Amino acid sequence: MKKQTYLHSGFIFILALLFFAVSSVLPASAQIADGTYSVSYSVVKPDSGSASMADGYFAKPATVKVKGGKLQVKLNTTSSMIKEFQVESGGSLKDVAVLATNGEQKTVQFTVDSISSPVNAKIHVIADASYDHWYSIRLAFNEGSMSAIQLDEPAKESGSATTGETGGSENKQTATNGSSNAGQVDNPETGDSTAMYALIAVLCGSSLILFRKIQVKRG
Repeated sequence: MKKQTYLHSGFIFILALLFFAVSSVLPASAQIADGTYSVSYSVVKPDSGSASMADGYFAKPATVKVKGGKLQVKLNTTSSMIKEFQVESGGSLKDVAVLATNGEQKTVQFTVDSISSPVNAKIHVIADASYDHWYSIRLAFNEGSMSAIQLDEPAKESGSATTGETGGSENKQTATNGSSNAGQVDNPETGDSTAMYALIAVLCGSSLILFRKIQVKRG
């Protein structure tokens, strides 16, 4: 009986380790690379996922610029009746920046914490003297539709290329060898990921063995 309890405890412990290992690998792959993206979105009601009447006054898609984990959104509104537009960021509503106005259309820009879930916003609509209202809306971005417009170039470290040409053919040979190896860069992150996947495989195997032993004991 005591041995079976130990088996159960070991099985639960291995499952906990497996969960930790998987969760530590997934976020790295989900990170969005720095760059500018086109993203489709819709304007939905504040209390549901159904479309808001205001959806027709927002041009699609939006442009999202990612830099160091920060997200900056640029989009166009298509009605001059929208006099003010506020978007939630950092836990509070902030006025958007108006970049350009062309007739009924306005190009606005704002920062959001994430586009993984709908972003709270408000618009101030004035049609005439008798119609003046604030409306709560949410901006629901479709992450699956993200299409890269331009990715930022990774920072390149400047190093010494050649030390001189004073050694004749010997120095030329050294420079040639250096240039042929220039594209070879160590990638420690790949090694770390490989080790983590190996650990996950070992944990899965151990879990199956313990599970089998528990089933045999019960039988």
